[in-house]
Amino acid sequence: MTVGWMVQSMSTGLDTGTKPSNEPSSDIDLRTIERIALGPWRNEDTFWVGLVETRKLHHLGDLDPNGSALRNRLALGPLVFAGRPEAGDPDFFPLIERRTREFLTRGSIVRIAFDLTNMRHLSGRLGDGYFAVFELKLVQQQEELFLKTSFYEGGKYLKKKRGDLRKHVADILAGK
Repeated sequence: MTVGWMVQSMSTGLDTGTKPSNEPSSDIDLRTIERIALGPWRNEDTFWVGLVETRKLHHLGDLDPNGSALRNRLALGPLVFAGRPEAGDPDFFPLIERRTREFLTRGSIVRIAFDLTNMRHLSGRLGDGYFAVFELKLVQQQEELFLKTSFYEGGKYLKKKRGDLRKHVADILAGK
């Protein structure tokens, strides 16, 4: 899955001419989602396989016509970002950020699994971790979200005290 495809699909709602065989269930109620995976989508082994597929965690991505049925069933992007404008529209990024914030802080999320793998190497610019960096900043800035977050790196749970985790996250975000 490429970043370009993800940006295109986030902006168009998958207007690719082919429909994934397994879409998210139309009866998903976003108010009942309690656990979610966040992090860089480039991390096939640690994010997609390690968190989304193995732990069956929902994610904020869109449907991928070439993706697995499980990933597509766990995709919340079409619901959380429904009605979003094209990526070139000036309202696109503010809408994605606002709805991400609203979804994560609405009160139903009890656990966030955040994959920090390769976050240090991302610039935070579009196509290079923009959304992952935004999500990590949001988790860092909001105490309620930080306390709900389990951090993973290289496929392993980070067993650190909260203060050490805060420093680790701050070090990753330094300069972004």
